[in-house]
Amino acid sequence: MKHWQLLVLFSVMFYSIFMSPSVYAAGSIEFEDYQFSSLKIHQGESGVHVNLEIKNNGNSSLVVHGASVHFDWQTAEESFMEGSQRRGEPWDFGKELKPTENHTIRIYFYVPILVSVGSHLFFFEVFYNDGAEAQWNPYGQDVNAVLAVYDLWEPIYSIAVIPVEEEVAQAESAGFISPEARSLLQRAGEVLSEAHSYAEEGKLESAVFRLRSTSNLIDQAYEVEQRFRTYLMFGGVIGIGAIIGAGLFIRRRRKRSSKSISKRAAESSEPNK
Repeated sequence: MKHWQLLVLFSVMFYSIFMSPSVYAAGSIEFEDYQFSSLKIHQGESGVHVNLEIKNNGNSSLVVHGASVHFDWQTAEESFMEGSQRRGEPWDFGKELKPTENHTIRIYFYVPILVSVGSHLFFFEVFYNDGAEAQWNPYGQDVNAVLAVYDLWEPIYSIAVIPVEEEVAQAESAGFISPEARSLLQRAGEVLSEAHSYAEEGKLESAVFRLRSTSNLIDQAYEVEQRFRTYLMFGGVIGIGAIIGAGLFIRRRRKRSSKSISKRAAESSEPNK
């Protein structure tokens, strides 16, 4: 091939690659972004969702029928679906997207309680034009594109720990006088410390059970203190009653003794007949 022919061929290739206008497929799905409803999603949590943003990257309109998300804890046949796979099926979106138009699909899902804590992979599917399908695995472009599943005990611990700490603080300021109640209160403080330690180690289930034990110990301390005070009160009443009774008895005896002495004195002072 002559030099001028090579030059012409190179020029045509350069123009076709870099200079010619872009040509789009006749209606195709492009995945733009996704966003989960919460930064922290826990085991057993339901009612959560992911917003999937798509775009018609073609030069003609298309109709979206539905979309789904599949997580790695599901079987190959399972997924969380919104809409349908084909036109006319129940819940078909029937959403028409014009060229370059964006659309966001909200897909609801739940996390079974037995799903392991940690990172989980997922991928999306979009069904359009009565049979066409597009898939997207975000992990393929970003190794951080995973769903982090957190321990189901974490929110329970977060909700419970502050009220239990307040219970202990109030009991400590209550001024227990019963030795048994004070012992129970001391044990409650020790168990609360154990709960904090377990939480720091990530053993949240054990931490929650320690919080429950702490609260139970505080309840027992109040009950013991109440019984002790009631006992003291009745004991005091009985003691006072006994003292008062003894005083009255002594007083009566003194009166009788005085009368007897007066009577004998009167009898002795009478002239002999």
